[in-house]
Amino acid sequence: MGRKTGLLITDTLRTDLYSMIDAAHREKDIGLYQRCKAILLLGEEKYSQSAVSVICDSPTRTIRTWVKRFRESGVSGLREKPKPGAKPRLNSSQQYALRMIILGTPEKYGLETGIWTALLVRTVIKREFGVTYDVSHVRRILHDLGFSVQFPRESLSKADLNKQLQWLHTTFPEIKKKPKKKEGRCFLRTK
Repeated sequence: MGRKTGLLITDTLRTDLYSMIDAAHREKDIGLYQRCKAILLLGEEKYSQSAVSVICDSPTRTIRTWVKRFRESGVSGLREKPKPGAKPRLNSSQQYALRMIILGTPEKYGLETGIWTALLVRTVIKREFGVTYDVSHVRRILHDLGFSVQFPRESLSKADLNKQLQWLHTTFPEIKKKPKKKEGRCFLRTK
């Protein structure tokens, strides 16, 4: 039998834990649900930390961490804190300025093309803000700013619409009418 925690769960705490479990369901936060359930089980005093570890499929050390957080901060201590990430190299005002540049055309910015590409945006970021990004990260930044990747349709500049329509209405149906060659099927057995 494992170690008992000595957690005393009052009716108020139990109610708060069940409210937190409901919130975990709404938010689809399985981790929060698991932590609340573990504390409720430990509060019944008939389950040890090792038994709850098996029930929750989490290491005993993790269960001890949850108990510690619960004792220090109560039910709210069971929520995960935001994980810190790298600080963005472009602040919000720089991101706004970049967005305004991109909303204009590349010609307005002084480039000799009519289409923004991630490579061009990377150049603009370097020139305007002195920050260098990989092209793949520039695409993520563009997505975060509300832009999406667009692929141009191929159209020939010297294409003759009348000839295309003629081909579509006369030549193409003739091609479709030709009988297909019937070839024998070949089945090979391999081991």
